[in-house]
Amino acid sequence: MRGRWLALSVLACCVFAAAACAAEQAALAGIVLTTDRTVDSTSSEAIARDLLKPGMNEQQKAYTLWRYFIQRNRHKEKAPAQDDGNAAELMTKTGYALCGTWAHHYAALAADAGLTATRVGLKGHWVGAVKYWGDWHAFDVDMLALYPKADGVIGSPGEIRRLKDKQGDYVLRRGPPVKSFPWYMASDSIEGTAGLYGSTSVGQPYAKRAWKWKYDLRLRPGMEISWSWYGDPDVGFVCLTHLPDVRSKQPFKKLREYLEGDFDYYTQEAGKPKWHWGYRRGGLPGNPLATWNGINGNGRLTFDLGREASQYALAMAESAENLQLAGEKLALKDPAKDGWLVLNFQLPYPYGDAWIEKPLPEKGLKIELSHDGRSWRQVYPAGGVDDGKRIRLFDLVRGKTAFRLKVTLAAGSEPLAGLRAVGAFHHNFMVLPALLKGKNTVSVRLANPEALAANPLHVTYVYDQVGAGRQVWRHERTMTFSPRQLTAKLDTGQKHWPLMREIRIRCGGPKPKDPKPAPETGEPDWSAAAWDWAYWGVNFWNDFERGDRHGWRGRLTTVNTYGGSDFALDNSLMSADGTRQLKLIRHGAFLNRDSRFRCRLYVDKVKSMRVYSRNQADNVYYEKTFTDLKQGRWQGFEFALADLADPKDASKKVQNGWFMANIYMVVEPAEGAQKKQVQLLVDDVICYDGVLKHDPFQDPGAPRKALADDPIWNASPPKSSE
Repeated sequence: MRGRWLALSVLACCVFAAAACAAEQAALAGIVLTTDRTVDSTSSEAIARDLLKPGMNEQQKAYTLWRYFIQRNRHKEKAPAQDDGNAAELMTKTGYALCGTWAHHYAALAADAGLTATRVGLKGHWVGAVKYWGDWHAFDVDMLALYPKADGVIGSPGEIRRLKDKQGDYVLRRGPPVKSFPWYMASDSIEGTAGLYGSTSVGQPYAKRAWKWKYDLRLRPGMEISWSWYGDPDVGFVCLTHLPDVRSKQPFKKLREYLEGDFDYYTQEAGKPKWHWGYRRGGLPGNPLATWNGINGNGRLTFDLGREASQYALAMAESAENLQLAGEKLALKDPAKDGWLVLNFQLPYPYGDAWIEKPLPEKGLKIELSHDGRSWRQVYPAGGVDDGKRIRLFDLVRGKTAFRLKVTLAAGSEPLAGLRAVGAFHHNFMVLPALLKGKNTVSVRLANPEALAANPLHVTYVYDQVGAGRQVWRHERTMTFSPRQLTAKLDTGQKHWPLMREIRIRCGGPKPKDPKPAPETGEPDWSAAAWDWAYWGVNFWNDFERGDRHGWRGRLTTVNTYGGSDFALDNSLMSADGTRQLKLIRHGAFLNRDSRFRCRLYVDKVKSMRVYSRNQADNVYYEKTFTDLKQGRWQGFEFALADLADPKDASKKVQNGWFMANIYMVVEPAEGAQKKQVQLLVDDVICYDGVLKHDPFQDPGAPRKALADDPIWNASPPKSSE
């Protein structure tokens, strides 16, 4: 018996010694997670390294950087203050800004990549510009537009402003710009663009910068961070930019009062509520693109002092005084004195919310918050917003990238069994190291890799995939990184695309045990893909293979799809009376250049289908009705936008140069059929110009081949510049 007690005593000493060692260890610093199939966006150098390849000429480099921006940015009010012009910071934190900021960041990134670049002021608009081949060339990363000449050379701001044809029409201003994802409603119609280039003001070339902001993710043993592709359901809407000083002076007892107070001016309409509590699901709008709009929390940094407390309760703390571990509880070393620890919530991301979970001791516990580590504000037992389950700190942390919590046990207090504190931050999920179909190489780099020996990093990818029985399955795959293992392979298979959900990194402790794949019945429309882009001559394309609607209204279904693809789009929106709405809408806009729309279509019990689109200039809906549809089978469906006519004047049809917005498809039930019996499904959607030489639905290599044929990519210096 004595030997058993001796062994237990030795074991206890080892545990306390391990805790003491862990507390003395420095945080893992400079952690960067990457894959071999996505762009590392944590610095200008990394972006340029991943995007720009040897042998590219200057236009190809400028074009590649433009495509990088338009796939990942969002037009929204100016982002929070930051390292002025640092594209990596803007892309990491929010991914949204207005035209002047985007032009500024594009020019700065191009200059960092070795190009001569600046931004150009127009009439109420800004664009980026790169100088090569003897002239400046305009790259609009806010309106997602380029203006190439007949030889493929991108037009200069002056050429866009003044070049005319024999009839006196502007060649480039009235010619449709090259556009790509993401589509959104904006004032980029031909008429609007023509006015913007009425005058141009070219700035001075930018100098290469040494940026102050550095991506520095630090984790201490026991901490966990997660990035989601969807809004945090415990957070909902968060505004990172509006009136932080004024708002902080107002007491808010409920989160709803806070949100409704001054949500977002884009949603406010005269005579209507500013915000609808039930408008979004889980903090998200109907289209996931808006989740990276700076209005939600979609990541978490977690300190859980009750989780493996015997090893990490003190190790998680930045500093501590007069505390020790007593079993799995935090206790005072000297019961006659206060004891405290400080948790550091420093991140390269802006916070939208934070909270301390309940229950909490009613006596003997005090929690304070600080932004500078010197002055402290009490948030418990008074000072925070108690929503019944948590002490909410949203009005104190919103828009900040760092804060500290000081947890104090008063003299004579009972040991603390546990405390869980969460900081909910916002990030631009379009730059996350996502997984693609097939073999992915996942890598970790950090400033002190040797520290992984004591506290390895456990990286968990969470994603959904179509599997057995055409059901969507949730997968969790964990990789552990150590000093000798900084890369790992993760194969998602060649058959189905992974729908990204979450990435979690836990510092230290044993490797988490992955649960078995389980059926997932939630919303599949979360993983908007930055690598899914349009190419020359193609306005948009989407076969819903990656579980993303790209702005189409309707429900994704796996049961009846074209060619056995992962998803098709079903018209399962419900009308007010509970019947099918029978309407498919693609929000977005494109410029018509002999444009054609094509999709795979499945209908059953349908008499006819009416297709229409709206002309932005006269606000008229041009339409055409189709009656020769095959019932109960997938079929090709195609029409030219020039075939759509004004229902009040059949001779008035859509013309090239018009700015057409949205595609609506409405079906009429067959004779004797009820609405609920009607089927309408869409797959393989594409809108293209002229002749489609490379079809992405027939050839997976079509975008790569189309780029090889792209006149912009293949343009040569004009003879006058040689």
